[in-house]
Amino acid sequence: MVVAISLIIPTLNRRQALHRTIESISVQEYQPDEILIIDASTHFVNESYTFKQLFPNLKSNILHLPARQKGSAKQRNYGVEIAKNEIIGFADDDILLEKKCIENLYRGLTENESCGGINAIISNQSFSPLGMISKMVYWTMGINTNETLYGKCVGPVITFLPAYLQEVDVIKVDWLNTTCTLYRKEALPNPVFDEHFTGYSLMEDLALSLRVGQNWTLLNSPRAVIYHDSQPGEEKNNLLIMGEMDLVNRYYIMKYILHHSSFKHKLQLLLQQVFSGIATKQIFKLTYWKAKMNALQKIRSL
Repeated sequence: MVVAISLIIPTLNRRQALHRTIESISVQEYQPDEILIIDASTHFVNESYTFKQLFPNLKSNILHLPARQKGSAKQRNYGVEIAKNEIIGFADDDILLEKKCIENLYRGLTENESCGGINAIISNQSFSPLGMISKMVYWTMGINTNETLYGKCVGPVITFLPAYLQEVDVIKVDWLNTTCTLYRKEALPNPVFDEHFTGYSLMEDLALSLRVGQNWTLLNSPRAVIYHDSQPGEEKNNLLIMGEMDLVNRYYIMKYILHHSSFKHKLQLLLQQVFSGIATKQIFKLTYWKAKMNALQKIRSL
């Protein structure tokens, strides 16, 4: 069954992973009307017809296009510009969809009129109970760990994944990732992804969903399941770039989307960065400190 969804997949030099993702879509009972692959690969080759030949069960119309600009946020924005349907889907190029994933997302969105966006549960990346040390750290930042934190965004832009609770159809959440997500087109801002987010565009999905969540309900569907076969990337593996981007983008969201700019919020952000550096042992590396100093220089101009 083909449903009125325009599914946008940005990709960059990950042909094999992309093929696996398209294959997993081809065996879904519900399939998007169109799949827009926005490709920033070094050597672009149009594989629109190849996908149809490789996966005969694929009912979606495939548009495989070269990206106008490199960067996941910019590639997704381009996809939205040319999408023809009123339901916009975003998916990573390295996911495997389990049975009825698209159907459960589609039903969850269309059967809840106040829902602006809904995403799938990631089977290998879901909420884990907090340990004693984590609770103490969050308590230091003034975060209440006694409340349910499934899918929450708290404090200095700290996010928690939704829980893998298969006994319910949907769960209300604070934010959505773009690993496998559907939005109503009318709920999306213009531009969809803020021009602030470039390159790997860390947390651009958080920024988008927080904006949508100001006027619409956001849901997670535990019955829509994917496996995230996370692949390496050029910037993703660069500790200097990622360390800088983490602080700059977190500050940007805190100040311009959540409108939190008091001394208390800045102190929380400082504590978050320190605790994160300790937890990952990056704080003992020169690269970590260089990244944060670069970030502070950029923050001054925000």
